[in-house]
Amino acid sequence: MLKARPNLIYRPPEDEEDKFPTPRSWSQLAWELAKTDAHGDEAFRIAAMTVGRRAAEEARQFLQPDPRSLDISMFSRLGERERLTLLAVEAGRLASSGMEEVCRALERIGSYGAHYAVWLLMLSGVDTVEVASSCRYVEGLLSKLSNYLG
Repeated sequence: MLKARPNLIYRPPEDEEDKFPTPRSWSQLAWELAKTDAHGDEAFRIAAMTVGRRAAEEARQFLQPDPRSLDISMFSRLGERERLTLLAVEAGRLASSGMEEVCRALERIGSYGAHYAVWLLMLSGVDTVEVASSCRYVEGLLSKLSNYLG
């Protein structure tokens, strides 16, 4: 996360009550989280006490993006974790969509890599045979997969 957001490594706080994130405080945070095996709100509380509330919030947003803030059009700019989150959100939406919409979404996601289209297809729970018969892209994808698996 710090490679993606290097500005969080060393940044003066905006107010006097917030902590000052430094390489040492990030190292201390890693140690504390490993020692306590904290998750969720507890991990955020420890992070806020160690690297500061603002840095902890930015780290949480990076590690657990709000699905409502993600959009297929930004797929290429997302990190892998955010891409998988977006696929899960999109799969939920596609589960109740018509076949045309499913085909369009799979083609759009497939343009970033066939493996993303396969993940989306599996996560959505739609009938693969029905989608393949309605969508040339999926039919071709399944044919390639079948040939690959031999």
